[in-house]
This record gives sequence, structure tokens and C-alpha cells, in this order.
Amino acid sequence: MGSSNSVVQCFRSIQAIKSAWCLAVLIGLFVAGSARAELSLPMVLGDHMVLQRDASVPVWGTADPGALVVVRFASQSKQATADDAGRWRVDLDPMPANAAPQVLHVESGEQAIQRTDVLIGEVWLCSGQSNMQMGLARAEDGEAETNRANDPLLRLLRVENHVVPRGEDAVGRWAPASPDSAQRFSAAGYYFGNRLREELDVPVGLICSAWGATGVESWMPIEVIRDEPAFESTRQRDRIRERERPRMEAEYQAKLANWRTERDAAEATGKVLPKPPRQPVALRPQSQTGSLFDAMIHPLVPYAMRGAVWYQGETNVGQGDLYRKLLTGMVSAWRRAWAQDQFYFGIVQLPNYRPIATQPGESDWAELREAQRRVAYTLQDAGLAVTIDLGDAENGHPKNKRGVGERLASLILADVYQQSDAGHGPVLKNVVYQDHIAELTFATGSGELKSADGKPLGSFAVAGSDRQWHWAQAKIISPRTLHVWCPQVPAPTAVRYAWSDNPPSPNLTDDTGIPASPFQTDAPNSLLHE
Repeated sequence: MGSSNSVVQCFRSIQAIKSAWCLAVLIGLFVAGSARAELSLPMVLGDHMVLQRDASVPVWGTADPGALVVVRFASQSKQATADDAGRWRVDLDPMPANAAPQVLHVESGEQAIQRTDVLIGEVWLCSGQSNMQMGLARAEDGEAETNRANDPLLRLLRVENHVVPRGEDAVGRWAPASPDSAQRFSAAGYYFGNRLREELDVPVGLICSAWGATGVESWMPIEVIRDEPAFESTRQRDRIRERERPRMEAEYQAKLANWRTERDAAEATGKVLPKPPRQPVALRPQSQTGSLFDAMIHPLVPYAMRGAVWYQGETNVGQGDLYRKLLTGMVSAWRRAWAQDQFYFGIVQLPNYRPIATQPGESDWAELREAQRRVAYTLQDAGLAVTIDLGDAENGHPKNKRGVGERLASLILADVYQQSDAGHGPVLKNVVYQDHIAELTFATGSGELKSADGKPLGSFAVAGSDRQWHWAQAKIISPRTLHVWCPQVPAPTAVRYAWSDNPPSPNLTDDTGIPASPFQTDAPNSLLHE
């Protein structure tokens, strides 16, 4: 080997001077000369995992550069040669669902890895910010549901929150659903997956990768932000943060020092401890553009899965149309990463929040919901889970996560699995203005339009050319058509529905029981369902 001359010289030196230091060098040289790259798999390829049925299934990892790697699973045997960086990958042929535990074998030379208790079924990624991250035990009726969690065919993987450079692995482990594994797993994700298990009767694997108080830009590849002209405002924000970071860090550290002094004094006198200062958003690693794509999404690529469900947007409230572009860019980037154009994307539209509106008008929350609606109805293989009736006026983290999970499941059972036609509530198709009336037609759906609570339809508003908004009356005139009018607006030119942070009575639905999405008819490029 290349180090043999050094070894001989060092050995002679040992004989001559019997130096302990040289002995250590000798040992180190032998170790270095004989060291080999360890055969490895990424975290996501772990015991108890679920592999995606009816799709090519990548298996990848690292080994010695140039080493032959053999993968065996379910009567298949695949080979690959590690490249110069030690990376290798094979793709297993599509397999049907299988609830019988199997073993994945990976070998290279004398090294071998086994992953046990592997099932084949449906795999979904659950991502977003705190409302996706909220654990099952914290949800409404979550304690009882946690105690009932006992399904060996529902598998859960919660990616731990951490920020590392792209290329490093994520942290987490697969586990069958149990009280221990379910309590901290995404409540919305758990209810979603549990419904899929019931309806599809195949193993289901859920991967939750979510982090509270994070913007969509954290979950996007930095290259997308860097190269897209539409994202100049995000780049400008990042430049300002970079310039101001030293000052902000110094101020934050000074506040921390003062807090520690106050805390120590409070502890010494038995007083209530002061709350620590909040770290500025600009200093949080998870809030940096691209950081969470690198740390918590990229390590999952190219694990085979059907798609993702996404509950995020609160941090981006106030950005409206920019958010539409960002979310579109993120969905496209994830699909490119997985090399899967039909990677389905289910979007949770933000629920009602803050005081109930008493007058119609502008709303940042409504603008964000409109951005989500437009992305869902513009992109192929995407859908919208409407939750305008599931929020909490006083809590930005509403606890009714069962309703969110059920809406997501209904959406995806209809769109992806064609198990029903009840995945969407009323979806606006067309509007025609006739004298003092606006006639709204909704896309063909499940049965007739109706009021969810039996009361008159609420939360409609109209405006004329003066752009002054007034509450309006609405009446269903045929199974999929309704009229909207207001005496104060003799010639309406625009209609809004549920266009408030917290609309007063968003009760338009149909036989599905799923509410209509908030909408407006007058925005530039206003989207009507085709």
C-alpha cells in the first residue's frame, strides 16, 4: 500500500528510540491504510418503513468508491456500483401492497445491512409549520386518540427539527403507530393517515417534516429563489437580514445577558421567573431561505411516495400574490427533486382566525387563502382542503385537527384514489351580472348547493364600480346556481364570499358537507374553475 515506506521507517524508529509517540503514529498509519468507507443507508430507509406500492422504489446510500452493492428485497435482486464519491442507487421494480413484514438486505463485500419489518403500501409526506407540527396529544380529543393508537400497519416517521447543510442526513426513525409514537406525531397528519388506512385497507406510511413559525421560502431550494426574477423581494429581504445580522445578534445577546441576571435574582428571592427574550426571526437558522429544504426535505429525496399534504401560510400572511408564486415554485421544485410530475400536493387552506368580521372589507388572511386556492386550482395534481369553519377566533393553533385530517383524506381519496366523488365542496365556475343580481354557477359536484346550518347563506358581499363593499343576500335558485344581491348596490360588478380574517357565517356547502372555499370574482386573473 502507499503508506508502507512510512510504516517501515516508523517501525525502525520505534526499535531505536522506543517512542510511545511514534507507536501512536504507527497505529494511526495502519488504521488509515486499512480504513474502508462504511456501507450506509439514509435515515429514511429504516426498520418499520413503508415502501410505496405500484411505483419504482429507490434504495440508495454510500459505500467504497467503485464497490459493488447488492440489494435484495421481495424476490428482487438489484446491483449498483458506487461512484467516485461513494454514492450508489438501485431502483426496485414496482410491487403491490403487502402487509406481511419483509426484510431489505444490502451487501457490499463483507459489509451487510438489514432493514426489518418492511411493508408495502401508500406513503405521504406531511409538511408545513406549527399547525402541521402540532402533536396528536395536544389536539382536541388528542389524549383519547393517542391512547387508542395501536395500528401496526400505520407507520410514522417524525423528522426532528434541525438545520444542517445540504448533504447531511436528517434525524428520525420509523415506528408503528402506538401511543408512544403517535403522541408527538402531527395530529392533522395522523388523522389523515388513519382515514386512508380505513378506506384503502393497505399499509400507510407517514413522514412528518414540519417546523413552527417558518415561511414557505425556508422550504424551497435556494436555487429557486436565487434564479427566479419574481422573487427579487425575497432576495432583497435576505440581503437586508445579512447586513443587519451582526447588529441584531449583539442586541439579542445583550438582552439574553440582562435576562439571565434578572432570572438569577428572581430564583434567589423566590419570585416569578421572567420570560426569556425571543430570538429575532432574522437570526433563526430555520427562517433562512432554503434552510429547511436542505435539512428536512432534501434528505428524504428520492424516497418513493405518492405526494405531500401541506399546512402552512400563517408566517406569510400579508404577502398574498407573492405567496402564490412562492408556493407554486416550491411545489414545482419538490416535483423536480423527486423527478415525479404527478407528485400530488394537497394544500390546507388557512382556517378562520381573529375576531369575527362585522363589516366586509380587505383581509390579509383572505388574500393568503386566495393564493392557496389559486395554486390548488391552477396546478395539475393538486387540491385544496377547505377549513374556513374549523378555526378558532382566539387561537392561531386551532385544536380541531381531526377535521383537518378528515378534509385532507376526503380530498385525496377522491383526487388520487378515485374512491369517492365527495372530495370537494362547491367550487365557483362562473359569474354573470344581470341588472342588480350576480348569478354564480358552481362546477358540477355532489348534489345540490345548501346551507350547512339551515340558516340563510352568509358572508357574501358585493361591490359596484365604486369598490365599496356591502354585505349581500344570497339565494339558491337551482342545484348548482345561486343569486347574490344588495339593495345598496344596484349594479354589482364584483362578489366576495367569506372574505375576512374570520367571516361571520361561511355556511355554503353541498351534499358533501364540505364548505365552499372563500373566493373573489374581481381580482386580476381571478380564477374560476374550468
